[in-house]
Amino acid sequence: MNSTLTFLAAAIAVALVALAGCGGDGEGGSSGEEDQGFTVRASTTMTTGKLPKAKFVRQVNKICRESWVTIRENFIDYSGWGDQGTDERKRIEPVIRLSLMAGIDFHIFDNIHFLGAPKGEERDIEEIIGPLQEAVERGQRLGPLHSFAEVEELFSDYNRQASRYGLEDCLVDRSELNKIKAQLPART
Repeated sequence: MNSTLTFLAAAIAVALVALAGCGGDGEGGSSGEEDQGFTVRASTTMTTGKLPKAKFVRQVNKICRESWVTIRENFIDYSGWGDQGTDERKRIEPVIRLSLMAGIDFHIFDNIHFLGAPKGEERDIEEIIGPLQEAVERGQRLGPLHSFAEVEELFSDYNRQASRYGLEDCLVDRSELNKIKAQLPART
């Protein structure tokens, strides 16, 4: 009986993913009517971890503080590889998409996801990491992001949820993005 339910659930999930993929061509910007059919590809289902909420919040904030250092360093390194002659908007788009989004996904999303939620808080954490993963995937798949303001807007839902839960060091906000921007070498 249990394997039948598992198979049925998997079949329904596959069908829903297929149906959700139908719709717009995905060429639109990071938000708006044209990407209504967008579906997050990564799992945002949380398991139960061992930490109570207060320790979980402290641990995740610590992870994020450390992650932002690595994300900034990687972004700066990656930004030096691009074409020096292009304008700022064209030069920054691949760095945002390939370095910043990947760094947020790998260093923040994955670490929160692997840590596991405090007992009874699984749904609350899913409501935080779901918008985080959606923003990352939208930033990687749907359209060019040419500025840090566009990145901050893309993560606005996630930032609200994470802030409410106390994950202040995990926000993809002006404070963190300005630290990256301040380290970018000036182009002539």
